[in-house]
Amino acid sequence: MDAKRPPRRRTFAPLPCLLCAAGAAACAHGLALGAGSADLPGPGLWPALAGGGLALFSLPLVFPPAEGDGTRPPRATPDRRALIGLATAALLWIACLIPLGWAAATCAAVPVAARAAGNGGRAALRLTLVVLVLLGGISALAPLPEGLWLEALRGAG
Repeated sequence: MDAKRPPRRRTFAPLPCLLCAAGAAACAHGLALGAGSADLPGPGLWPALAGGGLALFSLPLVFPPAEGDGTRPPRATPDRRALIGLATAALLWIACLIPLGWAAATCAAVPVAARAAGNGGRAALRLTLVVLVLLGGISALAPLPEGLWLEALRGAG
């Protein structure tokens, strides 16, 4: 018998909502710190950009796509665990950026993102090194946050 199931309704997903809210909060906090200008970026520029990106890219996870009614081919959906891993890596980067600086935040977050995307340990290490070199080049053009611990060391010395 060819009985059709009714289409599944979209379900509410609380974890992506928390990720979206955390991204929006980080964006608001970064803007409160001051984004600066094009000539002199402020201390809140990178947290605002990263938080805005997290909020933007976690929005599609809030309501996962519903199953089709059988008349159209099913849409390919990304692996939820990988997307949550990538969003977690973004949160880790945001959380580590101000206290530890961009280099330490990148070393903590990029391997988490690479492993969540399905890469092996060696590939995650290579990707971390590539991202560090690219961000190092960017920091020569526009200063990236160095972290509170480095400022404390400079002040103590």
